[in-house]
Amino acid sequence: MAAAAGTAGADGSAATKPVLQLVQRAPLKIRGLHFKARERVRVTASTTSGHAIVITRSTRLGRFVAFFSHFSAAACLRLVVTAVGAKGDRAKLVVNPPPMTIPCPL
Repeated sequence: MAAAAGTAGADGSAATKPVLQLVQRAPLKIRGLHFKARERVRVTASTTSGHAIVITRSTRLGRFVAFFSHFSAAACLRLVVTAVGAKGDRAKLVVNPPPMTIPCPL
């Protein structure tokens, strides 16, 4: 059994799917984890008020930070972020707004 567990890879990346995390909304910053090493990644962020695209590259550990310098996502808007890697990795992040009692200032 120990030999079978060791075949998944030293870093365990074979069993882990790529994921996206919201770091900050204004300006938008997204962290990617578990992508293939040094993979070119196209990150697309969109809300009802617009969208933006950033091209980045993952590190040798399969991580990246995509910084959208001219795009912000208001907390009252639904945010959808997709990342597609050149080597086939894909991840999606959906951040829904909290229930609102006051109008969204846009």
